[in-house]
Amino acid sequence: NVADVAYFYGEEAPLTGLYGDKVVGDVPKANAYDFANFDVLDAAMRSEGGEIFTPGGARYKALYLGGSSQQMTLAALRRIAALAEAGATIVGVRPVGTPSLAGDAAAYDALVAKLWPGTPVAMIGKGRVIASADIDAAVAQIGVAPDFRFAGGQDGAEIPFVHRAFADGESYFLVNRKDRAEAIEAHFRVTGKVPELWHAETGTSEPVSY
Repeated sequence: NVADVAYFYGEEAPLTGLYGDKVVGDVPKANAYDFANFDVLDAAMRSEGGEIFTPGGARYKALYLGGSSQQMTLAALRRIAALAEAGATIVGVRPVGTPSLAGDAAAYDALVAKLWPGTPVAMIGKGRVIASADIDAAVAQIGVAPDFRFAGGQDGAEIPFVHRAFADGESYFLVNRKDRAEAIEAHFRVTGKVPELWHAETGTSEPVSY
């Protein structure tokens, strides 16, 4: 799976509790993402070479603090600081407090002040914290190109995607979420390959102009 952003949705509620009955409104539009909870943040994520990686092979360009993460524990803050120190890019607004009654309040306040000193970007060790709730702008700011975007189509066209990387090529699974045909010009972050259109409902494939 190719995902540029890890979306940390906080510690207060499970993912279905946050988004079980509504659309996630602040995810990136042109770059794929994976949701991450505190266990993943704490035990699986590491930073190397400016990227965040996990033992399962996922690699991310940025960690976005969304969901209920404006309430954040000291333990989560320390892991985020450690990732930044090692080279990760963190994107998110300054937390307003902790959901826990435990922890050292002075240490908490000092770490928040260090990570969010009041500037748009704070350099932390080898990494940085971008104080923004606009993940699309932040991803563009650090030089990550859109993975998929399209031009054309009717007003309100919705075409989300999933990107997989293989040894000999790339696959993008696109979904037209409207009950109507769309004519689009699609742009994929791929070079040096010849595209084919694969029809999931029939198993057939055909060349496509590019």
